[in-house]
Amino acid sequence: MTDEKKVIDFNRYREEKLFLDDDFLDSLAELSDDELDDFYDELAFGDMEDPQLTSAEIDELYPFYRALTSGDQEDIKAFKYWDRKSQKTYFGSKFSLGLLCKQNGLYEKALVHFEELYQLDEQDSLGARYEIMACLVLLRRYKDAQSFYDAIGGQGDEQLLVSLFVASLLHDDIDSCRLYVSQLLEVNPHFITFLEEVAFPLPEIMSSVNWERVQSGTLDSLYFSFSRVLPILLTAYGFVHSYLINHFEEIAMEEEVLLEELDFMTDKMREEFSFWGIHRLQDFAKWTEKEVLAFPGIGKVKVQKLKEAGAIFKEE
Repeated sequence: MTDEKKVIDFNRYREEKLFLDDDFLDSLAELSDDELDDFYDELAFGDMEDPQLTSAEIDELYPFYRALTSGDQEDIKAFKYWDRKSQKTYFGSKFSLGLLCKQNGLYEKALVHFEELYQLDEQDSLGARYEIMACLVLLRRYKDAQSFYDAIGGQGDEQLLVSLFVASLLHDDIDSCRLYVSQLLEVNPHFITFLEEVAFPLPEIMSSVNWERVQSGTLDSLYFSFSRVLPILLTAYGFVHSYLINHFEEIAMEEEVLLEELDFMTDKMREEFSFWGIHRLQDFAKWTEKEVLAFPGIGKVKVQKLKEAGAIFKEE
């Protein structure tokens, strides 16, 4: 049975999450909302009735525990008076609870945690905004996702753009979809390599789920960005890949730069590159910088000029 608030059937999602124990998930699915809340609290803080805790330690943890579980506005207002260590601990626990809810298909609960965290953490040190966007997409709240993107000034943020690209495609908003693809090409040149993938890189995306941070503007950052909406991709990756294949040639033609159009390109250089099947700047995406430097007559100065002209080399 599929919950209307979930994007895919929970049982199918569980089958894909091989790192989660089946017995654990079975027991989790049978818990009531109150029992789930108790479980999340214990996960974040341990057993609050642990006799090894002193009364002073319990008194110190109580406001933290209460703020995490109550959602009371007075607790939120008092948060600014906590010391930095308590705030950091709170942020980490709140984020972990949100991820746990999200991993188990409880997107509404996850969204509440991430939104409250985003409200409290002015620096958004853990990237709650990305999980808010992902939850809105997973809940099929496409208009809310667009509004959130505009409200926080997310223009040019590849992680937000990837989620919006997937959402716009699934909602048949092709004009916005093309816009997001164009913006992704601008902020991450390696997206052209992603577009050229013969098979959709679902294994790479799945392996990036547990990464904490990646360098922006890389192929890995694209895998990581797509992993935030993995539950959708598990069932819709074929549709997403089909769109990328069907539109890649058109996108590539719009961005195409022939080597013969470059002022510094000599006949000898062009002939050498042509021998290796390189006729456009985009063709360098299939070669590493080290491989190109091994071509006869091609040195670091010429490679640098190619990069300045817009060539993107394959990561080594």
